[in-house]
Amino acid sequence: PGEPATLNDVNLATGTLEGGTLSDLTAPDNQPMSFQSAPMDTSLGLHGIQILFDVTTAVDTPMEIDITVGATIDQPLGTARIQARNWATHAFETIAQYCLHPDEAFVTLPNILATPYFATSGEMELLLEHFVLGTPDSSAFQTDIDLFEVLVR
Repeated sequence: PGEPATLNDVNLATGTLEGGTLSDLTAPDNQPMSFQSAPMDTSLGLHGIQILFDVTTAVDTPMEIDITVGATIDQPLGTARIQARNWATHAFETIAQYCLHPDEAFVTLPNILATPYFATSGEMELLLEHFVLGTPDSSAFQTDIDLFEVLVR
């Protein structure tokens, strides 16, 4: 199915870390990293979190990846988006988007073209966003991430 990439680092760009560590993302064990959202665009009532993951692989020529994320949100409905840095353009490109729910769900996003997203060093940068669109005075939400896994082929 693929070789697991190594999660090297996680940096929070938007939101607040409420608990957990990088090691809590390596297995679906009910030991999540928990985050509190922050305003992203108050005119739209957009609240969210943005987490930058640095991963590496030893696969010589990565062709495809599968990403599996296990997460919950304390709102009736939210949106998750995953972007990857294109090393040729240095821009982040959306590679997947899906719905978030209060019940923990594990979403696998299979067969994503990997070629433009790995540096020659085997490094990949992924940006995970969780957001809720509401009213201009929307309150913050909490989201828990129990698994973030990248398989490389």
